[in-house]
Amino acid sequence: MEAMLTAIDANPYLPRDLKERVMAESASSKSPEEKAANDATAKPALAEAAAKIADKTAESQKAESIKDTSYTWETASLPDGPYIVKVVASDKTSNASGALTAEKISDQFVLANKPPKLTVFKKTITVQTDRSVKLQALAMQKAVSVTNAQYRVDSGDWAAAGASDGIFDSGLESIDITTQPLSKGDHTIEVQVFDAAGNNVSRKASVKVE
Repeated sequence: MEAMLTAIDANPYLPRDLKERVMAESASSKSPEEKAANDATAKPALAEAAAKIADKTAESQKAESIKDTSYTWETASLPDGPYIVKVVASDKTSNASGALTAEKISDQFVLANKPPKLTVFKKTITVQTDRSVKLQALAMQKAVSVTNAQYRVDSGDWAAAGASDGIFDSGLESIDITTQPLSKGDHTIEVQVFDAAGNNVSRKASVKVE
């Protein structure tokens, strides 16, 4: 009880007259019968005070949070696809009357959290007469375009890979790769593709050069 009274008295949002009424009722010294009757009156007052404290605290926290002028929107868990954003700004917290509100709706944009799908056609890998290796891959991305592809042999340096149609400009791209002549033996060729949202994925294929 004492802790509750202390919290009520210290709260700046609670009206002074309500504080005084609660304190007076709680501090009165009466007979057991009178105290019992007084408790019946005091409890609703305390409950009302506690409720007002909770309401005022919540309002204060809410007011502080909406004073921010920037907001970070976490989109990693959202499904891929097109979105628009509506932003509403108001100075209501600073103006008791005559508050102004403005809003803006963004242009449509696309979220793409998932990387492209990449398939390397292992059964069509061909070792040329000069021991270079030729292979094809297919990249698919539903949300945005595939923008780039590259490959490397045995964890070496990356080299550019070209689109079969000459340009990466769609969500479905066939990729043609012909390596430099390789030494005899087993090799690993890794293919990597990127999309317009910055996602990437890679796949590996093994080949034996005789």
